[in-house]
Amino acid sequence: MNSIKRLVFRMSGFNQLGLYHDDCLYENDDVKEALRRLPQGLKDDRNYRMNRALHLSATKSILPKDQWISFDEDRQKGRYLQAYLQEVVRERHEREEWKQEVILAHWNTVNYCNRQDAVVTSAVVLVSNAL
Repeated sequence: MNSIKRLVFRMSGFNQLGLYHDDCLYENDDVKEALRRLPQGLKDDRNYRMNRALHLSATKSILPKDQWISFDEDRQKGRYLQAYLQEVVRERHEREEWKQEVILAHWNTVNYCNRQDAVVTSAVVLVSNAL
């Protein structure tokens, strides 16, 4: 399994541009929030790698082989965003759970009030019919 991971890593080509795994993540709302929380030093390093990769791509070249990111280096340093991303996702799930609980509590309150209104309305109808 590890050899397949190494093969996929080499075939991706991002290591030839000096990019780590987390440099290539699609920037959805969770990733953007995790990037916002990164310490400034990690942000600067990431921006440097991204700008260098853009320059290399524009000039249709790659880094010298001795500067390529190795599989082991990518495994050690390339997952720099994962802890922040997991925290952001956990917080989003927690917010969604709270929202569901609030909606459910509101629905139960409205449903209870509607039942009480129905009881009062039917009592008024019975009294008015009796008169």
